[in-house]
Amino acid sequence: LYKALVSLKKYGVILVDNMPSSLSGTEEITRRFGPPRETFYGAMWDTAPKPGAEVNDTAYTKDALHPHTDASYLYDMAGLQCFNCVAQSEALTDEANSEEGCTKILDGFKIMEILKQEEPSTYEFFLNNKLKWFCMEEGVHMEMVATAFTETPYKIFRYNSYDLDTVDYLPSELVPEYYKHTKIINEYIRSKDNVVLARLMPGEMVIVDNQRVCHGRTSFTGYRNMVG
Repeated sequence: LYKALVSLKKYGVILVDNMPSSLSGTEEITRRFGPPRETFYGAMWDTAPKPGAEVNDTAYTKDALHPHTDASYLYDMAGLQCFNCVAQSEALTDEANSEEGCTKILDGFKIMEILKQEEPSTYEFFLNNKLKWFCMEEGVHMEMVATAFTETPYKIFRYNSYDLDTVDYLPSELVPEYYKHTKIINEYIRSKDNVVLARLMPGEMVIVDNQRVCHGRTSFTGYRNMVG
């Protein structure tokens, strides 16, 4: 456990193997890192695809998802996120080289440093301007106003393009800047140069520091499920 925690602090992500396939077994392992946080989603969850009529979140589809942090709309956004693969879709191409159903991993701190060097005005925009993040589901409407980048007292990367609210809250002179800089950061976050793909198989679990590392996935067919 100590070795895993040290690696999480250093890299923001670890891979755990020989995992059980049940939700209860997953919870037993994750409790060694800390108690699951209760939210309006509950304490534990799974991402098994749902019929179209039941989908209220893209996580429950088979579509590709760009790298993002979770729960950006919460004041105290999720800390560690666990993704235990209990079912992987059958590859349509060579299994060893397939990119179908891959987990995407991206280091948000690296994006901050790259932008600071290559796009300093974009870095400053996300460091100094509070944005509105939201989630709306049946019986739930959550909003949080916070900067995407925080350097002190703790370094935090908060970015989820799916959670960004309309920009009617910004001063009019900042609206063009908002669209300019979100376009730039999206290009960096979605660039293959900055994303690692990992096609997890049953028994493998990724744990990420959600206040640093973004996750996403490539599209897939068939059945794929992550629990955490």
